[in-house]
Amino acid sequence: MISDVAGVSLGLVPRTVGYLEDQGLLRDRTWVDSGRLTVAQAWLASYRNKLGPSLHLTFMEGADDGRFKIEDATLGGGSAIPGLIQSAVSTVYVPDLTAKFVRVNRLRKGDRPTVELRRLFWRTPREEFWDFHWQAPGIATAPPLLVYADLIASKDPREREVAHVFLQEEPRLHWLSQSAI
Repeated sequence: MISDVAGVSLGLVPRTVGYLEDQGLLRDRTWVDSGRLTVAQAWLASYRNKLGPSLHLTFMEGADDGRFKIEDATLGGGSAIPGLIQSAVSTVYVPDLTAKFVRVNRLRKGDRPTVELRRLFWRTPREEFWDFHWQAPGIATAPPLLVYADLIASKDPREREVAHVFLQEEPRLHWLSQSAI
C-alpha cells in the first residue's frame, strides 16, 4: 500500500522503513517521539530545491475571468486556501498535461502566467482532502503538508507569510507547528 500511494518501487519501502527504524525514527511502523517531525523537516528542506522544482510541468495563462475548472486536477499552495490568500499564480497538480485539460480550462502560453501546472506525484484518493476547511466542498486539494511546502517554497512573499498562519490554523499540521520551521 505504501508503495502504491507514494508511487515508488516495492523494494524501496522495506529499505526505507528499515532505515527509519535503524535511525530510531520508527518502531513497529509507528513514529517514535520526534521521528515524524524529523522526517517532515528533512522533506520540507528538500522540497524547496529538489522535489518541488522537479514537479514543474509548465506555466500558462488562464481565462480572463479568472475561473478555472478543476476537472481531474488538485489545487496546491495558496490556491488550496482561498480563505487566506488569493494567489497571483495558481498551483495545480495534474496526473498528465493533456490537450483536453488545456482546452477545457482555456489555458494558453503567454507572458503573464496565472497557473503553474505540476505533476501529481501521490496516489491518495482525492476525496480524502475534500474536507479541507479552507476550500469549497468537492474541490480536491493537496495534502496539508504539501500545501505548506508549496507556500514556504513560493517566490511570492505573500504566500511565504501566509505559510505561517496556515501552519498555526490547520489542525492536521498541529504536530508540525510546535517546531519553528
